[in-house]
This record gives sequence, C-alpha cells and structure tokens, in this order.
Amino acid sequence: MEHSRLRQSRLPFGPLALNYILSFAFAVLQQSYLCAANRKYRQHAFKPNDMRYLSLLLIFGLGLTSCGEDTAAVEKAATEAAQAAQQTAYDAMMEGHDRVMPLMGNITAAEEALKQQLEAADISEDRKDLLMAAYEQLEDANDGMMDWMKNLKSLDDLRGSMDNEAIITYIKEEAADIAKVETAMNAAIGAANELVGEHSHDGDDHSGHNH
Repeated sequence: MEHSRLRQSRLPFGPLALNYILSFAFAVLQQSYLCAANRKYRQHAFKPNDMRYLSLLLIFGLGLTSCGEDTAAVEKAATEAAQAAQQTAYDAMMEGHDRVMPLMGNITAAEEALKQQLEAADISEDRKDLLMAAYEQLEDANDGMMDWMKNLKSLDDLRGSMDNEAIITYIKEEAADIAKVETAMNAAIGAANELVGEHSHDGDDHSGHNH
C-alpha cells in the first residue's frame, strides 16, 4: 500500500496514552507524598528519591510522545513527496495521450478517402491491395490507441494497489507504449495520404493529356 504506516509499538498503548498514564501516576504519588508528610511517617511511606525517579520516567514518556510525533511528520512528508513525483510523471504521460487524441480524427478522414478509392469502378487489383493494406494499417493504429486508453489505470487505483516504485515503473511503461502508438498512427496516416495523393496526381496527369 502506498500510504506508509507507523511501526506499531509492542506496548498495548501508544506514546500519547503512556504520557497520560505517567502524568496520572506522578500526580497520585505526589499526593501520597504530601499525605505521608502530614502523618509524620514520610521516611517510611515515600522516599524523596522516588520523586526523582518518577520525574525521570515522566520525562521519558514525554520524549517518547515527541519521537512518535516526529516520526509521523517525517513519514507524512515522504509520502507527500512521493505522490508529487507520481503526479508529475503521470501528467507527463498524459501529455503523450493528448498529442495522440487529435490523430484519431485524421485516421477517420484517411479511412474515408481510402474507401472512396476502393469503390472506384476502374481500380486495378494491385492498387486495391495497396489501399486495403493502408486501410488495415489505419485500423491497427486506431485499435492500439483504443486498447491503451481502455487498459490505462488511474493514479488513485495505482496508489491503492502498488508501492511508489511500482507506480513509477508502471507510468514509465505506459508512457513508452503511448509513444509507440503515436508513431504507429503517424505512419499509418502518412502512408494512406501518400496513396490518396498519388491517385490525385494521376488524375491530374490524365486530365492534362486529354486537353
């Protein structure tokens, strides 16, 4: 789990509870000391050194409480720093996603252009094969983007099931994957546009000869 937890004490109560117990014990024994003095058997009921030992014990309890609070503060700061690094890495990965999203519209437009040429009556078998290959390349690139988005986990989900190192590793891998998707989509769009452009140029050449 991402959120670090304080190491549990072997005592059945925490440092703060110990502080309260020691404070109460100190007050009770102090009252006993005063009562013993009034009854004139102070030397038998309660020795002066006992007060010194009890004071040291109380100081130890206060120190233990402070130590526990300092440890909690350090661990909280470490957790916040780790989460900030995770957020930075996740945002950088999503920038890749934001670059790829507009390409999905370009893929749709390229597919429509290929369909129009595939429906032409005078298309040759060789050109039909080229157009179909380009169309399939576009579909594969688009599927790659859809799969990436479908499988991507949110940062909250990651924090609920992974430690910091695993989260950073996951984000780096997803960033590399979306970069591959971007490359595949640009390549597919470029290949399709090139085929469509070749057909347009051929049409222009034929028109010029007819004149």
